[in-house]
Amino acid sequence: LIPRDNLEAHQETLDWLGDHPFTNFNELYDALTAAGFFVDIWNEPLSCLTPEKAQNYGFFLIVDPEDFFARAEVDALQHFVRNLGANLVVFAEWYKEETISNCAFRDDNTRSWWSPVVGGCNLPALNDLLRPLGVAMAPGDATGTVPVGAHTIDFRSGAFIGRFPAGGRVKNLENIKGSVLWGSAPTPALGWAPVGNGSVFVSGDSNCIDTAYKGERCFAFLIQLLNNISMGPSRSTVLDGPVLESDFVARAWQDFELPTPLRALLLPHSKILAPDGSETLSCATPRPPLRNDASELRFHTTVPPWTLTLVPTP
Repeated sequence: LIPRDNLEAHQETLDWLGDHPFTNFNELYDALTAAGFFVDIWNEPLSCLTPEKAQNYGFFLIVDPEDFFARAEVDALQHFVRNLGANLVVFAEWYKEETISNCAFRDDNTRSWWSPVVGGCNLPALNDLLRPLGVAMAPGDATGTVPVGAHTIDFRSGAFIGRFPAGGRVKNLENIKGSVLWGSAPTPALGWAPVGNGSVFVSGDSNCIDTAYKGERCFAFLIQLLNNISMGPSRSTVLDGPVLESDFVARAWQDFELPTPLRALLLPHSKILAPDGSETLSCATPRPPLRNDASELRFHTTVPPWTLTLVPTP
């Protein structure tokens, strides 16, 4: 099972709404399109996006990923950001091994134990994607608020930033409830940094853009963020606060991997890795032009992660 993203929502056990722009992220989709962004839903491995096509997109938005990322995807995204000037925007989720174990339960219908295969997201796999960009997330399941300029981001059951590159800005979690790995030290929960010709933004939680749960929405903040990033070299207003003069590394930070038992449970459901752990990347065969017939207008989706590629419209 995939456990719920907001651990305080006790009426929910499963993350069962699909994490898709047409389900629990529908209001995010509406807000982006209303703000003038064209939203393209990418349902194939990132490596299937050629550099020529990638140059048509201003942003790559990855939300709550639960599957693995292949090496070719990691290399492709790094090239898009560093060399082609793409901007990566990531909303992660909570991840803590003790909490994952506590989410197991006995199902009365099947008379069997159901066990999570990841946390709120697959944070170790997400770190595989972020590491070449100088970013890594740290395990956590904390709740609080993040003040960003005129906005206050509602943060519910999220992870933290473990590493972040010099030249970026981070914002700390305040009013904290839940686990914090490094005591009373600052706990950065979101950040933005220029990377090569592009940039990367990360948030440890997706609750403020997920309509499956209660809480304040942060659509206005996200749209302002995207617009500020689009300003190019004069992006000093993307996030307020001091610029990191050196790489940030959280106290007691150390890299981590998905434990072998969880990996074994997740592999049979992965669309990136085969049960033996080998990569199974494939790109869709180009389809003929669609007919003007509603039955031909299909939206193909996969298990998370889904990727929104965003292009600001003129």
